[in-house]
Amino acid sequence: MARRPYVQEVDRYRWWITDKRFNRAFYLDYMAREASCIFIALYTILFVWGLGALASGPEAFANFIGAMQSPFGLVVQLLILFFTVYHAVTWFKLAPMGMKPLRSGDGKRVPPATVIQAMFAAWAGCSVVTLLLIWWLLP
Repeated sequence: MARRPYVQEVDRYRWWITDKRFNRAFYLDYMAREASCIFIALYTILFVWGLGALASGPEAFANFIGAMQSPFGLVVQLLILFFTVYHAVTWFKLAPMGMKPLRSGDGKRVPPATVIQAMFAAWAGCSVVTLLLIWWLLP
């Protein structure tokens, strides 16, 4: 008579929270990062809505700006900003794990922390250039 293997019951939908065998912090970070894409999609919808309002004329665009300046619109924009920054930061931290190890000129491996710092520096540089362009273009 063959023995049946023991199969432990696992909650089908909340295993990443309730199961003590898993690193909860890792899975909570993972789920938060994956859920942040909802806010990225919401930003895309708002952006397309704004472009449509801009194409429809000054009155429609003024209504769009009014909606974005309302308290609800500001809260939505702050949530989108928070989750967009969270999404970018977590993906920058994951980037060295998903790429071929970089080698310096003398053949030594570049540490992952250096790659992450370079990505954050590039992000900061692009942000500064964007802010300077906005400051220069606006009266």
